[in-house]
Amino acid sequence: MSAVELAGLERQRQAEIARLSELLTEEARLSVVRRDLLRVEGELAELAGADEAVAARLAVLPGLIEEAEGRLAEARTDAARIPAAQAVREAAAHLIEVDEELARLAVELDALAEREAEVSAADAELPGRIADASAALADVRAQAAAIPAAVAGLDAARTALEATHRREALAAELDTAVAAHQVLVDHAQTLRERWLDLRQARIDGMAAELARDLTDGRPCAVCGSDHHPHPASPALSAPSADDEHEAESAHEAALADREAAERALASLESRHTDAMAATDGLDVETAEEHVLRAEEELARLQAVADREPALSGALDRIETERERVRDQAREIAEALAAHRTHRIHLESERARLHTRLLQAALPTLNPIDPGSAHTPAGHSMGVTSDEAAENGDPARVAAAAADLPTGGGPVRGGAGVGEGTLDGGVVLAAAEGELRRLEESAAREPELAGEAARLNKERAESEERARRVSARLAASRTRHEELSGDAGRLSARLDAARGGDATLAARLSRLGDEAELLREALEATQAEVAARDELDRARQAASEAAAEAGFGDVADAEAAYRTSAERERKAEALRRLDDEHAAVTSTLADPALAAAAAEPAPDLAAIGAERDGLEATYTSLASARDRAVARARRLEELYTELSARIEQWRPAAERHGLAERMASLASGTSSDNRWNMSLASFVLGERLRQVVDAANERLDHMSGGRYLLRHDLRKTAGSRGRSGGGLGLRVADGWTGTDRDPATLSGGESFVTSLALALGLADVVTAEAGGAEIGTLFVDEGFGTLDEDTLDGVLDILDGLRDGGRAVGIVSHVAELRSRITAQLKVTKTRTGSTLSAVGVA
Repeated sequence: MSAVELAGLERQRQAEIARLSELLTEEARLSVVRRDLLRVEGELAELAGADEAVAARLAVLPGLIEEAEGRLAEARTDAARIPAAQAVREAAAHLIEVDEELARLAVELDALAEREAEVSAADAELPGRIADASAALADVRAQAAAIPAAVAGLDAARTALEATHRREALAAELDTAVAAHQVLVDHAQTLRERWLDLRQARIDGMAAELARDLTDGRPCAVCGSDHHPHPASPALSAPSADDEHEAESAHEAALADREAAERALASLESRHTDAMAATDGLDVETAEEHVLRAEEELARLQAVADREPALSGALDRIETERERVRDQAREIAEALAAHRTHRIHLESERARLHTRLLQAALPTLNPIDPGSAHTPAGHSMGVTSDEAAENGDPARVAAAAADLPTGGGPVRGGAGVGEGTLDGGVVLAAAEGELRRLEESAAREPELAGEAARLNKERAESEERARRVSARLAASRTRHEELSGDAGRLSARLDAARGGDATLAARLSRLGDEAELLREALEATQAEVAARDELDRARQAASEAAAEAGFGDVADAEAAYRTSAERERKAEALRRLDDEHAAVTSTLADPALAAAAAEPAPDLAAIGAERDGLEATYTSLASARDRAVARARRLEELYTELSARIEQWRPAAERHGLAERMASLASGTSSDNRWNMSLASFVLGERLRQVVDAANERLDHMSGGRYLLRHDLRKTAGSRGRSGGGLGLRVADGWTGTDRDPATLSGGESFVTSLALALGLADVVTAEAGGAEIGTLFVDEGFGTLDEDTLDGVLDILDGLRDGGRAVGIVSHVAELRSRITAQLKVTKTRTGSTLSAVGVA
């Protein structure tokens, strides 16, 4: 469709919208007419109903007046029956409460029985769990006991590894020392030969040396002649006395160096022999493997030992759970006994109420057995429940309720009387219904007294209202006919304008949407035409640009297009090729290479001369070899001499090795010393054991029987040396059954333990000193970390020391000690200094 046609359609839609907008007021007027018509129709229906209601009311008013008078007499009779009905209701309500309590008790008894069974099952299961936990804990403790042996094994393996490393280091040092000693021996021998050569040369030229001192007229030192006709002339290379002394000094220095090297070599050989004996052929790899296995075994045992607190805690929790289960069993048994006693009391109360209600029903019953519950309903008593409610007699209400079928068993928890029981709910419902009826009937007495007068007045008013309703009904029918005609005319006109739409507004909205769509279509058509023109211009420009760039057409230009990344890669390749070309060109232009290429042929004469020099070198080397053979023979002689000397030295070395092993054993560094315990530590450890035994006598009392000290042969805490065992302490915790490190004790526990050790040391010293006691003991601070019970135990121990004749002094800031210790020395600090005052001292 063309743009012109679209514009014409848009104008038509706008004209239709203007025409329909004028009819919107007519549509609003039609809505008002229809609303008035509906209102008039409602009024007509209301007036017609009111007319019919007034007529019906006028027809029934005489009978209502007569009925009201009868109900007034019945209400006055019912008011007199209310007290008896209230008594029956209260008894029935109490019966219901008893039944509900019995039902609740039955549920609670069932729940308690289930809990009792669950607790019994749990109690039966716990011994097995305790046995399993105890077995696991015992196994862990058994494996943890092997930790000291594993530690000793690890130390022995590490000692062996250190010995192997020391042996290898000594072997390397020995090889170096042997080579250095050989060099020094060669150097000393060379200097000795030079010194002897110079000495021989000087002896050979001694005549010339003596001739230098000859002077005419002076006698010769050899022949005594003072005439020297032919004195000897010295050779050009004759050595002087200084040369001989210098060569002798150099030989003596080299000889001293050789002897020092020989002593160092002998020491290294001795140490290497000891290391070989200590390692017994063990290589480094095997020693490292032994250390690794020992470390793994120790780590495994320590990991097992670390599980001990968790297993001990689990055992304690299981035992605690067993105590809790037993407490629950006792509580459940007590609750069951209490519930059963309460149920017996409620059953007796229910029987009493049952008897009371049956007795209330007896006056109206036929002379039959009250406990029988097998008579058909409605025939076991003289009246039915409907008749009892109709008559208003409370005794008859109870009898009618008792006549209902209840079954032959206990009701609500099992409480029954005879074979059949009263249903409290039925009795209460009947009594409350009857009571409500009586109360309602009695309450209506004032109302019923004036009801007849109101009904007569209502009849007169109803007749007057009937006349007014008839007049309004006629006027409403006339108005309804007028509004129906106006609505028909307006509906026809609007239907014609609305067409197929629901309302004029909907038609206007649709026409507006169509006009907007037509406008958008017109704009899109115009944009399409502009785009086609622009595409044609762009294609023409692309063809011209391709032709200017030298391409056949646009497709060739598109095929030649490269991305920026591809262009960068090709540029980088070109730069790399340029760099390679520059490097090759620079290498070819190197002057050294050019000079080498331009050099002449090699000189054969020079090469021959070089060969002659090499032959001379060979000759000198052969001479050196001969000298080396001579020296080898001399070395064999020296080796024989050294072997003899070593055989003489070996007994002394063995005695020295024995003394060294005894010294290492006594110092605690030997691998044979299992606990790395020195001799002094062994002696002191025995004394420490005595101190620990004496300290435990007081620590047991001061800690309430919880802690005891144990002498431990392992290393003391914090010791990093190879020795140091034999003086360790462990704290046995009697509450948890485990051994603890003293470092894990709290401040108060550490103070109590330290005080017990100090007192134990005093006892041991007293025993060793022949009974001479330590008369005075001072305890400085530490009491502030103790709780009340522990403080009492500590003071009891100190009082016991005072009873034995000792003077005990306590230095403390704890205020509570002031009231317990009467004799005090109080220190008061001021700016001018401290003052001392005695309190309670005679």
